[in-house]
Amino acid sequence: MYLPALIRPLRALGRPLIDFVSPARGYNVERRPKNFRRQFLGIHRRCHASEHTADESGSVLEDPPPIPSADVISLLRDPCFDIRTLRRGALSSEDCIHLNTERRTLNIRLVGIPEPNANFSRFEPASESLLQFSGFSTSDTQHPKVALVPGLDDEEKFPSGLRGFLYYWTPPAHITPLAGEINFRVTSNNDPTAGFRAGHDYKIRTGGRWRLPLLTLAWASGYEPLRDALLREELVDADTMKLAEALGHGHKLLRNVSRVVHSFHQHFVLDLSTQAFTFYFLGRGKLHKTMLLDLCNYKDSTTRPAVQPFEGQVLCRFEPAKPSHRLGGGRRVVIRVAKILKPVRYAPNWEGPTHVPLPQQGKLLRTFVSSPPLGHWRRPRPGPRWALWSMDVDKTHREMRVLFEHQKPSEGTTELSPWASVFGTR
Repeated sequence: MYLPALIRPLRALGRPLIDFVSPARGYNVERRPKNFRRQFLGIHRRCHASEHTADESGSVLEDPPPIPSADVISLLRDPCFDIRTLRRGALSSEDCIHLNTERRTLNIRLVGIPEPNANFSRFEPASESLLQFSGFSTSDTQHPKVALVPGLDDEEKFPSGLRGFLYYWTPPAHITPLAGEINFRVTSNNDPTAGFRAGHDYKIRTGGRWRLPLLTLAWASGYEPLRDALLREELVDADTMKLAEALGHGHKLLRNVSRVVHSFHQHFVLDLSTQAFTFYFLGRGKLHKTMLLDLCNYKDSTTRPAVQPFEGQVLCRFEPAKPSHRLGGGRRVVIRVAKILKPVRYAPNWEGPTHVPLPQQGKLLRTFVSSPPLGHWRRPRPGPRWALWSMDVDKTHREMRVLFEHQKPSEGTTELSPWASVFGTR
């Protein structure tokens, strides 16, 4: 008697939703609508009450079938865009995606991917993920569908009017092929050549680029159609895919969350009130996990305050230090604040000095040092000192040497080399 009462609200929400929440079909249970529980319980109560409601004559009154909300319908029945290639040079106007309204998911279907050659071997992941962090795929083996979301924030949606192309960025020769990723190129028209060059990569709410790294799609469930397409188009070879699956699954790397850095001028988000930041430095066939502590605070544990001096959110990037920075010899890395995402101010409970300027957009990040500098006649100057944050990668945090290994020979120590100069084909 209870089972029909449980099934009826699911039928009221529609057959697609039953498929959507079925773990046996391989769908992403974590990506169901935000208000799904409230709608389900509400429909369940109405359906259950209808079995016990009678009029004065004693006949049972049936409630009208509940109508799902527009959010549920739009989420489950969004139009699906056919993608014929992920290779940038092969894009056509038919691969252009154009949203006429804001959407939580971007549904794509891989069609027309060329058949594999004789050397093709289907990639089988060594492990299965229980959660799908970025999308889900259907069980349609002929034209599998993948649903992508903009970010981990449930409130974030792809905006209305968004137009552009999905493409796979292949790293240049001086960068490891493990750094490849799928991007979304925003364009003003459906021209895959001139429009693509004049466009820009789509950015999510946090300020970073929307991207689906190879280290994520190689191991997370729900991306099988994308893995198959990359192998079929020979954008990624089987050995690279297997290595990416092993490294990504070993560290549980997530899209747009894990700070995977392989080159200078890559952007990453920092919350200045956080003490410890986890970074993954990606080299050729290797991935190093490291922790950077107290970016702006004292480095001496005996004098370090319990709280961080600043609060706010900034978009940053690593850069090679210039000789003019006077940081000493060796290969050193500095951090530049590319953009202020959330207003920066001194923390209310910060008890240290407040005469030092706040981190500013376009400026290098500064930090406290534990020992004051020597002044005239080598006498120490009173009070705490601020200096540029820097790291000598030949002495400490040697995993950061991959940043220099992935430099272009002509790049040198140019302070303001834009991201596009490192990846000029983007």
